[in-house]
Amino acid sequence: MPEWLPKLSLSMGLLLLSWSFLRSELLWKRKVGVWFLPLTLAVVMWIWTSSILLALMALVLWFGLPLFQTTIASRKLRFSYQRKLETASLSLEEFPGLHQASQEVREGDFDFMGDYWLKPSPQEQAFRLFQHRTKAISGAVALVRQGPFQLIYRILATRSQDGALWMTWDYPLAYGLEMPPGFNIYRYLDAEDVTELVDQHDAFLELNEVKAGLESDGSASVYALFEEIFQTTMVHNLKVGMLKRADESDEIRYTWKGTFFLLRQVLREVVSA
Repeated sequence: MPEWLPKLSLSMGLLLLSWSFLRSELLWKRKVGVWFLPLTLAVVMWIWTSSILLALMALVLWFGLPLFQTTIASRKLRFSYQRKLETASLSLEEFPGLHQASQEVREGDFDFMGDYWLKPSPQEQAFRLFQHRTKAISGAVALVRQGPFQLIYRILATRSQDGALWMTWDYPLAYGLEMPPGFNIYRYLDAEDVTELVDQHDAFLELNEVKAGLESDGSASVYALFEEIFQTTMVHNLKVGMLKRADESDEIRYTWKGTFFLLRQVLREVVSA
């Protein structure tokens, strides 16, 4: 038997086991897979090289590469201080995923309130706004697209009687800005549909004994709420030094403080995955 055959069999077996964990429908198996895969890569490196140093380097690269990429991206990123929601026309042919998610929201007892682009922006960011028919919940199906990459997530927001904002969303990535005072965020990633997300939002409000304010009185009110979310978040992060104006221009960029905050967010995502 060739000397390399047992090594190949063991390596393939470990990689296939990692893949099966990551593809599992069970959340705990996927979480195990996230940690098992880099350990597998380190073991495979050791099997083929007999070098513990190279195995450790494989682990460092696995966790270090995303942090390095995040640092480079954050230092290059520029966006406009004047960004705002502008009326959009989002066709079914160009955005089938957005329309599918929107149909689910409509079936969850929400009324459509308008389509908008967030402009100017380094990526395409579209928001389809909704208002719940019987509850004080404004919602959005959001799309982020840059080249072949596309991300769709959902946001639910309620204004309490004391003016605070309570949000539940299923944004799957590390969020790179600090939330302003009075913004309370609950991220729930396991919702099968918008009805489950609404149930989680209701539970979030009940847990914190939130008394909801008045329901939205139309599309202008929902638009104003999301405009406030974007603008207040921007102003707050400028105030606390996460962001800064670039050369007295309209462009905003991350400070090093903001970059380190983003790195902590990414690392937290990796560890908690």
